[in-house]
Amino acid sequence: MPVHVLLSILFLLSLPSQARIHELTISGDSRLAFHIESFGFNTNGVAEFDVKSFGVAPLPDEAVGWHMGFVFRKVSSESDAIANVEEATESGTCLLDDNSNKEGDTNKALADVRWEAPPHSKDWAAGWKHTHTIQPGEEGMYQIIFCRCKPSDATTTVSFDINLALYNIKGNSRDYLPAGESALPLLYFASAFVFAVMGGMWIYMCRTSKEFVHHIHLLMLMLVGLKMMSSLFHGVSFHFVKMYGHPVGWQIVYYIFTFLKGIMFFSVIMLVGTGWSLLKVSRLWGLFCVCFFQCLIVIFLVNRATVLPCCPCQPTLLFYISLSQSTLASSLTHFSLT
Repeated sequence: MPVHVLLSILFLLSLPSQARIHELTISGDSRLAFHIESFGFNTNGVAEFDVKSFGVAPLPDEAVGWHMGFVFRKVSSESDAIANVEEATESGTCLLDDNSNKEGDTNKALADVRWEAPPHSKDWAAGWKHTHTIQPGEEGMYQIIFCRCKPSDATTTVSFDINLALYNIKGNSRDYLPAGESALPLLYFASAFVFAVMGGMWIYMCRTSKEFVHHIHLLMLMLVGLKMMSSLFHGVSFHFVKMYGHPVGWQIVYYIFTFLKGIMFFSVIMLVGTGWSLLKVSRLWGLFCVCFFQCLIVIFLVNRATVLPCCPCQPTLLFYISLSQSTLASSLTHFSLT
């Protein structure tokens, strides 16, 4: 993988997840172009852009000049946004001078939203601001790219602070979620309600059939409850992003419940697979230890065989999968009959 692609991915992962109000600091970046953010706009959507403390090291000679800035470009998807930067970097194309726009082309850099650095370096410290409003017919997904066309050597680095606010206007309020994600809070709240109803039905069934209830059924109820809480707080997180531009800490609560849900889900699968509620108590612990590690081996080998479908060792992996599954079935049969 090219280095600039890896750096772009790491940069995207370092951004505040789901937030649509960004305060980013770029320090000593030597890339010629990199993706900053993408957002889906409706008509009258607004992009507010504030650059502070812009600097270049080493400072280029004013006689030679410089040509760098930001491009607000329309794209068709997130993958297309990343591909634009990759293609421009590999071909050496300056997106600030991109005049390849054609009628009907969705990847067009609009001339009125090319924000170049001031021509005099003494003005860089003060920064500059831009605001762009999406006009009728311009709706869609946009990305913001930084481009350094001149100087283009690998030793030059740029540093700047940027405050970025992206939002759509609905009535008299701002919606900081992209056009395609505006309904996510309601969907997650509905999902939490459905899981709450399922949990209530599960409690009713357990109370009316107590003679058939095992401990595993209680763990399943806990799993449904954790899934409900995960969906609920995911919806709360998106709701605060929609209203204020960032999750206001609710995303941490969502991550906690998602982590607990994942652990509980894996545990329930392992306990059901090892016959935790069906076998004799005297045989339980030994069987659990044996089958637990056998299940881990099966899962590991299946993942290897899936990730490496063309690997020469795949037949061997499949053989060991079959052998492990047969051993696991034999162990379950032996302990259940003794």
